[in-house]
Amino acid sequence: GYLYLSSCSDSWLAHCRANAESLACDLGLDGDSLVVELGSNDGYLLQFFRDLGVPALGVDPAPAPVAAARKRGIDTIGAPFTLALAQSRLRDVSADLVVSNNVLAHVADPHDFIQGVRAILAEGGTWVIEVPYVLDLVSACAFDTVYHEHLCYFSLTSLARLLKQHGFQVRDVERLPTHGGSLRVRAGRSGSPSERVRTMLDDEQRGGWLEIEPYHRFAQRACDIALELSGLLEDLAARGRSIAAYGAAAKGTILLNCLGPAARHVQFAADRNPLKHGKWIPGVNIPIVGVEEIARRAPETLLLLPWNLRQEVLQQQRGYLEQGGQVIVPLPRLEAIGVADL
Repeated sequence: GYLYLSSCSDSWLAHCRANAESLACDLGLDGDSLVVELGSNDGYLLQFFRDLGVPALGVDPAPAPVAAARKRGIDTIGAPFTLALAQSRLRDVSADLVVSNNVLAHVADPHDFIQGVRAILAEGGTWVIEVPYVLDLVSACAFDTVYHEHLCYFSLTSLARLLKQHGFQVRDVERLPTHGGSLRVRAGRSGSPSERVRTMLDDEQRGGWLEIEPYHRFAQRACDIALELSGLLEDLAARGRSIAAYGAAAKGTILLNCLGPAARHVQFAADRNPLKHGKWIPGVNIPIVGVEEIARRAPETLLLLPWNLRQEVLQQQRGYLEQGGQVIVPLPRLEAIGVADL
């Protein structure tokens, strides 16, 4: 089953609280409104709308996060969101706000998904979409976010074209630092694009991002970084240094599997999500344990797999660094960090 729990990241929760408060204020949401989140996970976002007195409904296909959401008191439908679901179990829904954070890139049939959103969104409603931004992915060489669960990678140009096919207009866009760089788009059935939308679309075209060349350079850089990191781990191991990893997210699985034989030097991966403890990272057979094992086993080097949470994790592991530990940050450039670098 799908074991990712959004609430395991403090910085992501802070991001979501601010997002909920901003949307409720901007859209005038109150006790007579309805927010529907598609891909609602463990209720990480909807809990903040509930706390503001705004009725909320989640939809998510993964049993473990759905159970966690219901335990929080978040009304959640445990099923994949499709047009068929919208026309059956959600046929009476008229949402003032639909949210889909980091969901659209996972959907096998985005056309069906978007038609489903159109069916449940009120006439004057707003759809807020967050997706990883392909320009940030390429610029940071975040090749570890390219994996089987992500079926597409969006520029604003490609997203706007897709939405337009189904009668949605992109009204506004923001760039966010989350997940290594993301877009937050506000769309609706009507409205005009903001100046930020027009500027970003123009920048993408003038920057050559609609051509293939930047993506070829990205592929070569990814190979170079994987070779550099594997060489570093081999060198550390040859000098007798013990190595562990922090984080057992999907991107970490990709990164470790790109390292070839060098991944064998990673003794364990520590993760805050208890649902992952006692399991193994696929392909490299690295055991997953709780984060308390870092202090207990005291590895000399810690490879930070969720490098997008760099500041949060470095603060969590300040004690480890103060005891002489070293954290390796693999992307967007390879860095070795000690306590003096905090």
